[in-house]
Amino acid sequence: MLKFARRSCNPAIVRIARLMDAPPVQIRVIGLNRAIAEDKFKLMLISSSTGAESHARTKLRYACETNAWIPESVVFVGQAVFAKLEPKIQEKMLELAQSAEERDWRPSQESDQDYENQLAANNLSVQQLDPLMRSSLERGGEALAWNWFKQARNEDWKVLLKYTTDRSMQ
Repeated sequence: MLKFARRSCNPAIVRIARLMDAPPVQIRVIGLNRAIAEDKFKLMLISSSTGAESHARTKLRYACETNAWIPESVVFVGQAVFAKLEPKIQEKMLELAQSAEERDWRPSQESDQDYENQLAANNLSVQQLDPLMRSSLERGGEALAWNWFKQARNEDWKVLLKYTTDRSMQ
């Protein structure tokens, strides 16, 4: 079992931290450098940009890729709802989705890579997530998914079930 304090800034991350037996620590980005200097925690689950812009390199030696922030925001539309829209609106929504992907998703991936390069240039070892940590994060994600299942409507069930089934087959 992992024992460490973990910086957490939203309810899902707080829940995952607790599931990992890692007491969540509420530290805003503005106070992050001070918290790092004072050894308030040994692990941060943050974006590569926050890692590069903070002084994490002064105390921490490893950065692990999680891709948890690519993209940060996604909009889902149920197939049944989408099918009821007028064809012009469907077409416009698909155009906007394509535009958003090109404008936001790809640049997000590119900037993530740039920030990871900055971390490496500052002597942090950027590597794949350790299997034990990945397993802990996946268990936390599964627990969140089961909570969502409990609250889901029938059409949501199909999406969640497909997602969790596809993930388990990887």
